[in-house]
Amino acid sequence: MLMKTCPYCQNASFSSTTLGGPWLCPSCGEDITHTPVESPHRPVQTGEAANGKNPFDSVRKFFRKLIKAGS
Repeated sequence: MLMKTCPYCQNASFSSTTLGGPWLCPSCGEDITHTPVESPHRPVQTGEAANGKNPFDSVRKFFRKLIKAGS
């Protein structure tokens, strides 16, 4: 599992693909393809602690949108 922190909204974004297509932040929709990959096991960073969000909230939101789009 790969993880990036969006430099625009500071939310975590996760991916299990290695295909190399564009990586869009599921929270704000910005292209974070060129943002460095981080370890998903890293400690909570300042942006996440400051906004009080669970890093998995962005993943849940992304999949909810996918499910709604498929309905």
